[in-house]
Amino acid sequence: GFSVINNGTWWGTSVAIKIIFDPVMTDDLLNEITNEVWMLSILRHPNIVLLMGVSSKPPNMAIVFEKVSKGCLFDILHLNKSEIDVKIWLWIARDVARAFEFLHESGIVHRDLKSYNILIDDSFNIKVCDFGLARFKADLNTGTMQFAGTPTYMAPELFQKKSYDEKVDVFAFGTMLWELATR
Repeated sequence: GFSVINNGTWWGTSVAIKIIFDPVMTDDLLNEITNEVWMLSILRHPNIVLLMGVSSKPPNMAIVFEKVSKGCLFDILHLNKSEIDVKIWLWIARDVARAFEFLHESGIVHRDLKSYNILIDDSFNIKVCDFGLARFKADLNTGTMQFAGTPTYMAPELFQKKSYDEKVDVFAFGTMLWELATR
């Protein structure tokens, strides 16, 4: 709710540019942006969006990512009226699981898995994006944004403000699988 994504070209490459437009730059917002850049700067996996550059000086803040051609899974599921083979849905689910296996083995919990944060290319390969709420496992259950996420994908322990771990991503993955199966 504080940024817009535009298409662009950077050094001859098509890119996506996340422009931060929120006029009130709170500490929480700056922390979320900094966290996203930090997480993506250390993560390299074929199913995680590639960070390509950053303009970090307010008010002209922007994050440059690789462009993923088809857009987000939500749009494909809910706005695209054409039929897509069940094998493609299984391919997508497998790739999302691979990305989260890598994240969890790296000690990182995404905390905001949802169909909006799964990008798809022309070959139906996926890229997980939006790491603003991601945390290292050791940092879970602390700070002002400790129970953050998207309500329709959040595990019960987050609503109950109980201690949690990487299983909140597993719950969100199950919700996303239901969304894939039912469109």
